Amino acid sequence: MMKKQNLAYVLFTAVGFAAMEPASKLLTDQITPLALTFFRFLIGSIMLLPMAVHALRRRRLTLTLRDLAGLAVRGILCVCVSMGLLQVAVFRARSAAMVAVVFCTNSVMTVLFAAWLLNERLTRRRVLALALCMAGVAAGGGGAADENVSAILLALAAAAAMSLFTVLGKRELHRIPTSVQIGVSFSIGTAVLGVLLLLTGTPLTARGLDAGGVGILLFLGIVVTGLGYLSYFKAMEQAGAFMASLVFFIKPVLAPLMSLLILGQAKGGAALVASILLVMAGSTMMLTEGRTYKRREGAV
Repeated sequence: MMKKQNLAYVLFTAVGFAAMEPASKLLTDQITPLALTFFRFLIGSIMLLPMAVHALRRRRLTLTLRDLAGLAVRGILCVCVSMGLLQVAVFRARSAAMVAVVFCTNSVMTVLFAAWLLNERLTRRRVLALALCMAGVAAGGGGAADENVSAILLALAAAAAMSLFTVLGKRELHRIPTSVQIGVSFSIGTAVLGVLLLLTGTPLTARGLDAGGVGILLFLGIVVTGLGYLSYFKAMEQAGAFMASLVFFIKPVLAPLMSLLILGQAKGGAALVASILLVMAGSTMMLTEGRTYKRREGAV
């Protein structure tokens, strides 16, 4: 039963995350990318913060100033840096599917941060997996139009920031439960982003959205951001990082399909196909290493 539940978490998250880029692409002419990031995480935070408060009361946990500072750093990394860059990349790119595939390299980049911050072993297999994913990024960037290369680089930077966010959160899972981590960190990150937008004079309004745009924004906030991230970290909490990484193994396959269903196109051609195959190859190497490690661990 638990395995089916974990698989359900992974599949739900993968579908939601794969729909993010093409769905938000529909709002390009109605809202700025950073305002969209702010509003979708505001909606997600409104959903997730009560769950965090409930978890704190149920477990009788008290967050220290150090805990809050750590959650603030992770919230800024995820909301302001990673998701902000990703949203700008989506708005700039010709192919939302290409951006989605490049962002999926974060599951393998997490290995580098885990080796640095969690002292996890950096094996040759993991290095090769990272190399394959980076080759996928290069294939995507090489096949992109000149005005699209910046979108590829932004998506890559967003993936690196997401990887760091994931590793820092994993380090605290034994003390701070998932719902608390994402509820508090997302709320702080959203507040910081809102303040930064106001201070820089960036338009912070959703008044330009039509009825369809409001529906898309609610979908991005409730399904992708609120339920999607909760499901992702539940999979990580109950089945480990390797099970959660399946999300970014499945997403490259779903991304072109979602672009076709939502946008009616999946631009990228041969470059997109090459990028998907290389990123999936690298992710598969990581996934199979996780299974091998678990078998050895169980045999000891």
